[in-house]
Amino acid sequence: MNTTVNDRVRKHRAKLHEQQRHRLEISIDIPLLKDVQKIASHTNQRLCSVIQDALRSHVEDYQNLTENSSWLVHERARLQAQPANAPLLREQIDQYNRRRVDYNTQRSRFFKDSASVK
Repeated sequence: MNTTVNDRVRKHRAKLHEQQRHRLEISIDIPLLKDVQKIASHTNQRLCSVIQDALRSHVEDYQNLTENSSWLVHERARLQAQPANAPLLREQIDQYNRRRVDYNTQRSRFFKDSASVK
């Protein structure tokens, strides 16, 4: 029995659906693509695996930023609600300020926002 092109496409799409995957067609700068191909070659991985790992890492970095941002918002509100003479308040404020500096550095790197880094 001859399978038609449509049958093969349908079968391939069903397989992707079972694997919870989608096809994504993108355009990438040639120098970046060459760098990613070098990584794939040196690590003995498939190109799509290297790209997926990079995307996962990027998403994890973003999730960490949002978690840190939420922590800073809640911690600031908690610190502001404390009386000025609360024990350990100065230490907690210093910890908050350190985390805020770390967050701003990470955010700047993530968004390549060189204007906020002086």
